[in-house]
Amino acid sequence: MLYGVSISLAAQPNRPEVSLHYGISNYQGDLVPNRFFVLGESNFAINAHIGVPVHPNFIIRAGVHYMELSGSDLNHEPWRDKDPFQRFTTTLYEMSAHVEWYPLRPPRLLIYNEEELATQENIYREPGRYTVDGFKISEEKNGFYVVQKELGARILYNSRGSEWVFDPSGNLMSYKYKDAFRPFLFVGGGWVRFDARAQSVRKDGGSVPAEPQLDRERLAVPFGGGVRYSFHDNWSLEGILGWRYINTDYLDGLSQTRNPEANDWYFFAGIGANYMIGKSPQPQLAPADTDKDGTPDIADECPYSFGLPELQGCPDLDNDGIRDTQDECPDQAGPITNGGCPLIDTDGDGVLDENDQCPQIAGVPRLRGCPEKDQDEDGVPDDQDECPLVVGQVDLNGCPDADGDGIPDYRDDCPDEYGLNDYNGCPVSNEGQVTQLLNGIPSVRFELGSSELGPAGRSVLNRVASFLRSYPQYKLQITGYADDYTDETDNERISRQRANLCRQFLMARNVSCQRVFYEGLGNTDPVVPNAKYSNRLNRRVTFQLFR
Repeated sequence: MLYGVSISLAAQPNRPEVSLHYGISNYQGDLVPNRFFVLGESNFAINAHIGVPVHPNFIIRAGVHYMELSGSDLNHEPWRDKDPFQRFTTTLYEMSAHVEWYPLRPPRLLIYNEEELATQENIYREPGRYTVDGFKISEEKNGFYVVQKELGARILYNSRGSEWVFDPSGNLMSYKYKDAFRPFLFVGGGWVRFDARAQSVRKDGGSVPAEPQLDRERLAVPFGGGVRYSFHDNWSLEGILGWRYINTDYLDGLSQTRNPEANDWYFFAGIGANYMIGKSPQPQLAPADTDKDGTPDIADECPYSFGLPELQGCPDLDNDGIRDTQDECPDQAGPITNGGCPLIDTDGDGVLDENDQCPQIAGVPRLRGCPEKDQDEDGVPDDQDECPLVVGQVDLNGCPDADGDGIPDYRDDCPDEYGLNDYNGCPVSNEGQVTQLLNGIPSVRFELGSSELGPAGRSVLNRVASFLRSYPQYKLQITGYADDYTDETDNERISRQRANLCRQFLMARNVSCQRVFYEGLGNTDPVVPNAKYSNRLNRRVTFQLFR
């Protein structure tokens, strides 16, 4: 089926029809010299019927007839000189029903397969079914056939060959009915009433009493045949010839005076028209959709390829939102900024291969994808490491600080003793200067909700541990603080955890637990107002020296 094409079609319904026939009636009986009729005695006749198709080959009809019959001795040479002279006229009414049989099947559209058509035309045909005109049938449904002619008109045929022509938008442009001749035979039964007016006239001008009218009504058996010509959905013409056997000799009012051994007959010959009641269904054809993707050809920019409505009917094999006709890599998903090709980063370092000078080795963007060199493996790249061959601290640009005084060993005159920068890293015994030294150590900062030490915090604690080892006469009070992001209980708990973590760090560096005390004060005494939950300045640990 053509995807997106709705075909509201059904087989031609058995619609009733009315018929009217006009013709002549004639009789065969006592005043006819042979078994045939006398043309000169033909009279006016008319009938009307209602017919109901009950099968493609059968129609049942019922109707009424009006006929006139006549005859005289003049039609029979041996009786022309008889005395008295006989003649008659009869008015006849008939009500009857009969069955019409159409022995020939209705005409059908001729369908060929590709082999049959190729044999006739001696050309190659794609597999499928074809009309006699060589059009390939794209769909068959309920006895109807659709022919798709590229992106132009489409032709719809019914089973008998009538055709509807639609434009690409589904509008009906023209219609042609497949006419046909069909012969038929009929037989039935009916009731007949007749009024015969017979006359007997002598040569001298006198009259003789007519025979008594012994019969006026009879059952009749109509039979005969005809041919029907259908030229329209609702109209057809037909010619008919039928005889009636009524088993009486009084149709002409004469029996004993002429030929009492033979019964009378009559017949009707005429032409008429049949009209089928009701409107013939007109098929509806939706806009053409050659590739069956749901986008009509009139709006489909890729009418021969199954595609997506959002891409105007064009395909997108890799589902990257770029139609294949515009995608430089139709088999691989990629952004439109890269022509539909994928952004490849082989080494996974965040630098695309097209910009990566080391595409097979993970590196860093600032080195255009090449890796940083760190010979001493202290986490500081060589190009930033002031001591590239010695393991050092990140906050000292990769240089070591053995005494933890914040002064790298290569600038520290006393690398094994905690000292001041003003004294080139050497210690002093003046107590005021010792206090100045400790107060110069910054607080340890923490991330939101965390009690883990970062590199900067460990560096600060290393300096504090070195100081306490150099001056055993001093003790240290560690105080932890938090911001007001959580409730008071949680703030106090995490501030204690932070202070205790710093205490454990110092103890791990040979500082006696009896010299280090800690407490957590929660979100009290903020350095800055707690205006933002992420204010890092209030998440801290401070140090206070005492004896």
